[in-house]
Amino acid sequence: MKLNIRRRAKKRLPERVKKPLFVPGTVNEVWSMDFMNDALWNGRKFKLLNIADDYNRDMLAMEIDYSLPALRVIRALDDLKQYRELPKKIRMDNGPEFISHKRNEWAKENDVELVLSSQESQHRTHI
Repeated sequence: MKLNIRRRAKKRLPERVKKPLFVPGTVNEVWSMDFMNDALWNGRKFKLLNIADDYNRDMLAMEIDYSLPALRVIRALDDLKQYRELPKKIRMDNGPEFISHKRNEWAKENDVELVLSSQESQHRTHI
């Protein structure tokens, strides 16, 4: 049985220009934010927002709830601002949880640069 079906060639995406991963030199220079998901015994899903200092790997905040909208993320950052100096940069992935105009406005108002982890290479340089 000879079927003459053409094979499609894979589309090659252009290679992204990656910057090396920035290694902070002091506390509060770069923070990282990321979400984790899990489920309870009854199947109900919940999310965790983790905010950590990249210099000393200190866990600054952890928000846990069934839903963590952008305003809740901003509230967590404002709570941190009460007792810590805000960083120069906040590193995050470009997942759907972090797509928000309000978060971008908050960063601009507080002079914080938002850096997507996809823009940096994952090769860490050890000092």
